[in-house]
Amino acid sequence: MFNPFAPGFFDDPYSHYAVLREQDPVHRTPFDVWILFGYEECNTLLRDQSLSVEMDKALAVNPAMRTQRMSQLEGLFPEVGDARLNRSILFIDPPDHTRLRRLVSSVFTPRRIESLRAMVRSLVDLALDGVEGPGEMDVIADLAFPLPFTVISEMLGMPDSDRDQLRAWSHRAVKLLDPILSDDDARAAVESGMAMYGHCSEVIAWKRKNLADDLLSALITAEDEGDTLSAEELLDTVVLLFIAGHETTVNLIGNGTYRLLGNRSQLERLRDDDSLDRAAIEELLRFDSPVQFSRRIT
Repeated sequence: MFNPFAPGFFDDPYSHYAVLREQDPVHRTPFDVWILFGYEECNTLLRDQSLSVEMDKALAVNPAMRTQRMSQLEGLFPEVGDARLNRSILFIDPPDHTRLRRLVSSVFTPRRIESLRAMVRSLVDLALDGVEGPGEMDVIADLAFPLPFTVISEMLGMPDSDRDQLRAWSHRAVKLLDPILSDDDARAAVESGMAMYGHCSEVIAWKRKNLADDLLSALITAEDEGDTLSAEELLDTVVLLFIAGHETTVNLIGNGTYRLLGNRSQLERLRDDDSLDRAAIEELLRFDSPVQFSRRIT
C-alpha cells in the first residue's frame, strides 16, 4: 500500500517509488485517485490537453473530491477558503492559463535575466566568503534559503526593508501546499498569506506611481494586443513568484548539494567543466525533484 504519510517515508521516498514503478506503475488509491510512477506514463499524462488542473471543474462533477485541506480552510476562514490558491496560474487551464503565461513570460526577457547574473554571483561569493573563518557552513540557512528570496526581491524592485518580513510570511504561507496540516499551522499559513497579499498590494500601488527598470514595473505595464494583467492577476503573480520561486529553488540547492557531495566523481566532473552547468541543473531537478507530484483531473 502506497502511503506517503507514513513516518519516515520521505527519508527515502525513491526506494518506495522504485518498488511501485516495477509492481504497480498505475496505482489506484482507496480515495479513487490514481497515481502514476513510470516516466512514460507521467509524460503522456502531463501532455494530455484533455485533462484539467482546475479543482472547481472536478468538484462540479464529483463533490466527493473535496479535499480535507479545502474543508479545513473553509472552516477556519469562510471568507477566504481555497479560492485564491485555485486562481493561481498553476491551477487554471487554457485559454486562461495561456493568456496569463503569455503576459507574464513577456517580461522575462534575455536582457533582464542576464542582468541578474552579476548580482547572483556577488551574493553567492558573499555567502561563501563567510565559510573562510569557521571552515563550514549550513547550506540551507547560509545560502539556499536567503539567496533566491534576495534575488526575487531585487528582480521585482521590492524595498530592502521588507525582505525579512516577506520571507517569514512566505515560509509560513507555503505550508498550505503540504498535504496534512494542523488547524494551528493552517491558520498561521493563511494569516501569513493574507498579510503578504496586503503588503504586496501596497507596494504595487506605490510602484504604479513610481515605475522603474525592474520586473514589477514591467509586469504592471505588460501588454499583449491590448490585453493587460488585472489588479488581482498582478497581485497573484507577484506573490506566486515569492512563494513558488523561493521554495523550489531552496530545495534544488539543498538537494543538489547533498546529492553531489554523495557522488564525488560527478561533483569533480562538474567542477572541471563549466559547459555541464545547464545539463547538471536539469539532471538534479529530475533526480531529486523539489516538487514530488503534479495533479491532473479527468
